[in-house]
Amino acid sequence: MLAKPDDCRGCPLEHLGRGFGTTDGTGRNGVLIVLEALGKYEADTGIPLSGKSGDVFDTMLRRGNLVRQDFKIFNSVNCQPPNNTLRGASYEHDALAHCAPYLDRVIADMRPRCLVAAGAVALRRLLPDCPVGISDARGYPCWSETYATWVVPTFHPAHILRGQTALTLVFIHDLLRAVEIAKEGFENLQFVDEMGHVITEDDRSSDSLIDDDIPF
Repeated sequence: MLAKPDDCRGCPLEHLGRGFGTTDGTGRNGVLIVLEALGKYEADTGIPLSGKSGDVFDTMLRRGNLVRQDFKIFNSVNCQPPNNTLRGASYEHDALAHCAPYLDRVIADMRPRCLVAAGAVALRRLLPDCPVGISDARGYPCWSETYATWVVPTFHPAHILRGQTALTLVFIHDLLRAVEIAKEGFENLQFVDEMGHVITEDDRSSDSLIDDDIPF
């Protein structure tokens, strides 16, 4: 188990949370997958998306002919919260805020061409103004002004592990879309921004947005 760095001092999970996580993967395909927090096995090893959730994730990657090491993987919170509970906990906001510099540093260093927000916590962390939840947002690329890149929301592999196996192909589809965006760019593609407005490559170049709202 990795010890927490000094930067964790003052975080509400400084003593409540277990372990500390690092990044995994090379990110050579231009995609950074952002998750929620460490689970027990991940806290023991320091490796995100390991253990049972990692097994499910790796199986889905193989079905999509994708390679784990081509991605970079990181968490919104870098330790295991009590009872694996982050969303809705009294410490959620402060823990996310305290860990924000870690994720921001990874994004700045990597400069990903696409981010994947895996799960509701990651969605709110990367797209705080997104007007819908993960079930409605998944699969729809949104432009992040904060990180100057596209964000593709999808479900967390742990959600699929807990019996939602019907979402396996949905997850694979969303990941393949993120890889395609990172590889091909955005010419002649039409997506939406954080507030649900249509946005294209031309719009980004001219700093303008189409006014008509569209549903996710």
